[in-house]
Amino acid sequence: MGIIENGTISGNLPSKEAFVVHYPGYPSSISRAVETLGGIQGITTARESTSNKLELHFRPEDPSAHPAYGERRHCNGFLLKISKEDVKKDSLPESQPVISTSDACLPEVRPALCADIVARVSESYCFDGMVDYQHVIPIHADIAQQKKRKWMEVKSLAGKNDLMDMADEDVMMLLPQFFSPKDRPDNLVLRLPVTSSPKKKDEELTQNLYEVKTRNETI
Repeated sequence: MGIIENGTISGNLPSKEAFVVHYPGYPSSISRAVETLGGIQGITTARESTSNKLELHFRPEDPSAHPAYGERRHCNGFLLKISKEDVKKDSLPESQPVISTSDACLPEVRPALCADIVARVSESYCFDGMVDYQHVIPIHADIAQQKKRKWMEVKSLAGKNDLMDMADEDVMMLLPQFFSPKDRPDNLVLRLPVTSSPKKKDEELTQNLYEVKTRNETI
């Protein structure tokens, strides 16, 4: 482990390789982040796939949540393990004799940042697209049951009236597969409708009347 001096470190390059995921959010824990990426099995499958895509489900327990896709890109970086250590430095040179054991003669301790090169980073997954988050359905059955039980208690006390039945409020889940067919915005150029001239309209009307007259004579 080398000391970081002037923003640089020195050390041996390891043979171990790794990849990095630029997570577009602030997960509550590392385990939660891995779960949203499909778990270890899902990440392994994405690494072996030829699509070069890594799916990110912000709500894995919600089957209606549209995933975000991370694109695999090549990069050239290093994975560093940074720590803070106390480095001792003698305040007096070795040639100078020590006369007393005062604080000036004791070795000086100063904090220093140290870094260790853990692995080389050759690939990264970047999430540059948009994410559908407009609707969240009640997916937790226990919470839904608690809401229903509370409402049934209120309903038994209130009796039959014009209040809306809230017990079935989470039954309708008519959601599309995803809200947007694309995860990147596109620039659309709308073409103006083709306007026909009055002369052309008269010719089309005359032709239609001629066709109708000919058809009647044939009949």
